[in-house]
Amino acid sequence: MFSCAAILNEYLQIKKEFQEKDNYQVATTIAGKLGAYSSQFELIFRFLIDAFENKKRFDHKTPLVFHSIFLVHILHACGEHNVKTLLTASLHDILEDTPVTDGELNDFIQSLHFLDTDVSTEEIIENIKILTENKQLSREPVPKALPERYQEHLGRIMGSRKEVINVEIVDRFCDLMDLEYILELPEEKKKARLESKMIKVKSFVENITRNRHDFNSCCLELFNYQLKLVESEHQLNEKAIPIDSVEEINMTSTNNSDYFPESTLIDTIDGIQCKVYANSHPHGLVIVKPKYVPEELIEFTGMKKRFLFEKCMTRFNFFNDKEIVKENLKRLRAKFPWFVYTCPQHQNWFLVVPRDQIKKYYGPQEGLRQLMKVPESDLDPYLKAVRGLINLIVESGVTIGNLGISHSTLLGNYTPGKSDIDLLVFGKSNGWKVIHHMEQAKHPLLQWKSEEDWAKYYRDRVVSKQYSEKEYVYNMVRKRDDGFFDGNVFSIFVIEKEDELWYDWEEKHSPLATVKVRGTVTDAAHSHIRPGYYELSNTEIVEGYTAVPIQRIVTWSRPFLLQARKGDRVESVGLLEKVKPKYGPEYFQVVLGYSDTYTSDRGEQEYLKTLVN
Repeated sequence: MFSCAAILNEYLQIKKEFQEKDNYQVATTIAGKLGAYSSQFELIFRFLIDAFENKKRFDHKTPLVFHSIFLVHILHACGEHNVKTLLTASLHDILEDTPVTDGELNDFIQSLHFLDTDVSTEEIIENIKILTENKQLSREPVPKALPERYQEHLGRIMGSRKEVINVEIVDRFCDLMDLEYILELPEEKKKARLESKMIKVKSFVENITRNRHDFNSCCLELFNYQLKLVESEHQLNEKAIPIDSVEEINMTSTNNSDYFPESTLIDTIDGIQCKVYANSHPHGLVIVKPKYVPEELIEFTGMKKRFLFEKCMTRFNFFNDKEIVKENLKRLRAKFPWFVYTCPQHQNWFLVVPRDQIKKYYGPQEGLRQLMKVPESDLDPYLKAVRGLINLIVESGVTIGNLGISHSTLLGNYTPGKSDIDLLVFGKSNGWKVIHHMEQAKHPLLQWKSEEDWAKYYRDRVVSKQYSEKEYVYNMVRKRDDGFFDGNVFSIFVIEKEDELWYDWEEKHSPLATVKVRGTVTDAAHSHIRPGYYELSNTEIVEGYTAVPIQRIVTWSRPFLLQARKGDRVESVGLLEKVKPKYGPEYFQVVLGYSDTYTSDRGEQEYLKTLVN
């Protein structure tokens, strides 16, 4: 039976045995308690003992390998019998604290033939790398923040697989068990070090478990049990640092939660690069649009090719004749059926990537953090423009930690003078700060299209038959999310944070008809995110259906973001839906930009405009 007190006693007892007895013998005893995996973990523990080469912990008495071996015992005692978790725990410090190389580790893991069929060597090594601290970064304390090393480390762990989360929780429990080296310090230094330790362990555990329910509750119970003992004994109660206040904690190249921010990039295991196309997603899926597809996978029609990522890639494009789009979607679905998800709640389809098909996630915040490390004198003109634009945006009061870069800016495959600068702002309130700041900003390199520019653009492109030139110019000229900086086009994408998501994939949508509606905007607070919406009052259906009250207009299409403000009278054509939420009454909404608009006549009909008096 699980007992926190029993684990604490075992920790002290076995730690002493590692100090006084033959480590191979002690490790064999621990491996013998692991049931079906005993013989295999005996081999793993021997590998660890050899790799750590009798290095000692801070107390100069306990073998360093004790920590890795006992971590497995703790997890097993907490009921965590998943071999992926136990293997990750046993090897989590191997790259950080031993001379073992990636290649040697890869060969060793592959030699362990007991692994379940759903466990891959690549997955285990990825877990280990997430848990490996970057010792090149400083861990010197800084005011009101975690040291740089811990910020970067926590940023990598956030959103990781549950195996990583469970290992990290018990790792922080062990932090609270080995305090002798601190307790021997002079009183003033001891207090400062203990306070620093409490901030670290609390910050890690509180942030990595926030809004998650898949971690092992016994692991968290064990951590909290020891936390209270230490706080009580030393009269401590230091507060954790929430992730939102740590400026440089970022999402990195691993993301294993259900949160995938809009306008970020992921690669599938087949090498298809996709753009994430929403902030909220159905469970286990990520709403996307394919961006680059290796030419050898599928032969598309009517699309251009580029040489990227050491391959000939097809630039997947929905802005084409709808018959061409239909054909290309047919070819995509034939090769990869999972790309097209028919959602029963929406009675419509979406392009998705299943979570288990994702190989890599590109972290926009981490990318920006790395860019800011490069001396400005070493940047080319394009990246100097990026930095200049970021510096301008930071004047809004939004910190660097809430900004990111994406697309070609992040990947470094931009073409100076042609590629857009794509900047991401995390947080809805931060988004409005930036937008309002840019409406008033004055900078010699900042330029917006004038009314004359938009009028010329309208005449040259014949943008839409649904707008008069006057309407089009009025709707476009007041937006401040797309402009020019030092001659480069830039776009600002506002991203909901994980605790801000509004879209509910469990609501039942009943499509009724294509309609033209008019109404007055009563709330545009969600009009800068995708999908976004406008709350309405005084609505009327002008064409297409009987009179029903329209609660809101929802848009999945970026051109209709920031299209109206509170108090504006608007007109729109889109798909009328009756929506039944899990709780509360049914309501009606009009939706623009569903995936089917790329293959249907409705796509040419849809619009949203603020009416001009």
